[in-house]
Amino acid sequence: MSFDNDVARAAPTFDGEGPVWPAGSFDGVVSRRLAALFADLLILIVVVSACYILLAIFGILTLGLAWLAFGLVPLVPFLYFGYYLGGPASATPGMSWQGIEVRTWDGRRPGFIQGALHALVAYGIFAISSMVFFLTLLMPFFNSRKRFLHDYLCGTVVVRR
Repeated sequence: MSFDNDVARAAPTFDGEGPVWPAGSFDGVVSRRLAALFADLLILIVVVSACYILLAIFGILTLGLAWLAFGLVPLVPFLYFGYYLGGPASATPGMSWQGIEVRTWDGRRPGFIQGALHALVAYGIFAISSMVFFLTLLMPFFNSRKRFLHDYLCGTVVVRR
């Protein structure tokens, strides 16, 4: 498998109205996404905590110089999602565990920027308002591709492998 933007094995076909995904591509995606999110959040808690601990230790060893990097730790989740969603698997470890992956609306693998943007928009929606976030949780139940608001804004879909 290469790192280029190859089309998925189960790529959509195109008719006059847009992409048509294979049958079963979106079955059970919502529950799998939520389980994957919780797994990824647990991984991120460990990684971010390790970053803070290491920076605290290095800060002591460097007489406070390494403490300047504390402001960069909040970027870790965006790097995490950008790296994994933009990588060859197009899925975070939690998504791989659940057998799902992210694709662009036309079946291509997202790049690093689109993967990081996916997380940024999702967290941004949550930060704006919990009411808006609650409404976005209902969105997948009213569309055939089970897309959340941030999927629409980023041009992505989540499909089963």
